[in-house]
Amino acid sequence: IKPDGSGNDLTFQLKTGLGRYWESHYIMTKGDTTGKYITIPFSDFKQPTWDVYAASMDLNAMAAFAIYIGGSDHNANSVYLDNIQVVSPLVIENADTYGGENTLLQSKWSLNTGGDSATMSLDVANKAEGNAGMKLDYQLTASKGYAGLTKTLGGADYTGTTALKVWIKPDGTG
Repeated sequence: IKPDGSGNDLTFQLKTGLGRYWESHYIMTKGDTTGKYITIPFSDFKQPTWDVYAASMDLNAMAAFAIYIGGSDHNANSVYLDNIQVVSPLVIENADTYGGENTLLQSKWSLNTGGDSATMSLDVANKAEGNAGMKLDYQLTASKGYAGLTKTLGGADYTGTTALKVWIKPDGTG
């Protein structure tokens, strides 16, 4: 992850095959633009207050993965992401799989239509490794205050995994 230095909240959301949502938050430190890996244990994922129905997260049939950004910084910002994976050899997202084709990347991620604007594109300069990382551009407004994109996981089985690991790098525009 390369945070954008805005101090905004980056939310990682998992949706189980049973339709239950689980979220974990990462606050991007104001002024921080250092790319780094973060690891979020699945035990740190909690159900949002609007979807508290399950006693524990069922990892054997994951339906979707989403990234949301919320906060009070309403400037246009960018966050860079690469190597989104569960802690095991399973990979949720690696930008190199798109062969440099932004249209292919964009066809796999859908915009949360209730939030502010966000787009995903490939970036060859900001990455953890390989040929490219992903650039998440977003513009938050005072009226909505969040933006997000979702990738369908098709019932992926994460049984036996323990955490979500993401490389992030902010752009420091804060």
